[in-house]
Amino acid sequence: MLTCGLQRLRVEGCVGYLDGVRHRIAFGWAFHRAHPQIRLSVLIKLNGRLLGSAKANRFRSDLHNAGIGDGHCGFEFAHYRQNGRLKITSANRRCFS
Repeated sequence: MLTCGLQRLRVEGCVGYLDGVRHRIAFGWAFHRAHPQIRLSVLIKLNGRLLGSAKANRFRSDLHNAGIGDGHCGFEFAHYRQNGRLKITSANRRCFS
């Protein structure tokens, strides 16, 4: 079984969340509070091993309605692993201050 740990990004100035995994697609959102126009990239890891990255630029009406940026901060990542724990981190160096 694949789990995602539903975790928050813990990077200075960045906020985000790995919402879940459905049909082997991990999905969530990420954005930079001070620079919400910047579309962040997130790294997707499984059991500490890098699987790939995703751009957090998909529009999500729930985020827009909640006042999270302009709503264009969702991401999705398709994967084919069945076992392990997914984790997200920011790939944008400007978030590491």
